[in-house]
Amino acid sequence: MCNRSAWIRTRDLVEIWQVCRIFNMFVMYGDTFLPNHGSYDELYYEILRQHSVFDNLNEAALQFPHQDNSSKSKVLLGCLHNIRTIGNHFTPKIEAWSVTTKTSTPTPEQVMDIVRCNYDSLTLKLQDGLAHYDKYSEVKEQQFYTNLVRRICSEKRTAIDLSVDSSAYKNCASIA
Repeated sequence: MCNRSAWIRTRDLVEIWQVCRIFNMFVMYGDTFLPNHGSYDELYYEILRQHSVFDNLNEAALQFPHQDNSSKSKVLLGCLHNIRTIGNHFTPKIEAWSVTTKTSTPTPEQVMDIVRCNYDSLTLKLQDGLAHYDKYSEVKEQQFYTNLVRRICSEKRTAIDLSVDSSAYKNCASIA
């Protein structure tokens, strides 16, 4: 839990909230602009596949009840509601299917079939402001994406050992 807490403190909750709003827009209105119904099913499948990420974000946001970020964390918690509802709704249905069919891990196609059969019992909350948005302006969003890419690159640089084994280099040089 400490790692999650430190992680969310180093990120701007507003940026995480913006990403969650994009997910909500796709969940609530994706059937109107996605190319086909299969794309909508695949979206739900990916949300289910990464359900633990959203649960971890939710837990981290809950750690801010008495801090300066409490209003931002409440907004994030509200934005995560539908995404977590999808996981909480379909996960037991997938588990029940696995028990019934005596299958330990369903294939992606089987999961999407379960999703298709259970859309009608899913109840989502309409998120405020999804239908109204500011016209996209690259200039306004440029700083957000610049910071996001810089953070990702920085984290990857520290995670990847960039040292070159000189003996491997010599072996390659002798082949040429």
